[in-house]
Amino acid sequence: MKKLKLAAFAITAFTIFSANSFAEVVKYNIESNHAFVAWNANHVGFSNQIGKFSGVSGTINFDEKNP
Repeated sequence: MKKLKLAAFAITAFTIFSANSFAEVVKYNIESNHAFVAWNANHVGFSNQIGKFSGVSGTINFDEKNP
């Protein structure tokens, strides 16, 4: 019985650690019809200018090990 528990623990630990060590970079595509860049600029404390750029596109690469 102890050997069975030890084997189950070893398999579980191997599965967890091997899955994390082979994690890949995930690539997300930015859809231009669902995204925009908003900005805000303070002009010497007198006024705030705001703006928006639409039609942006691109990708985001997310590495879980190196965020």
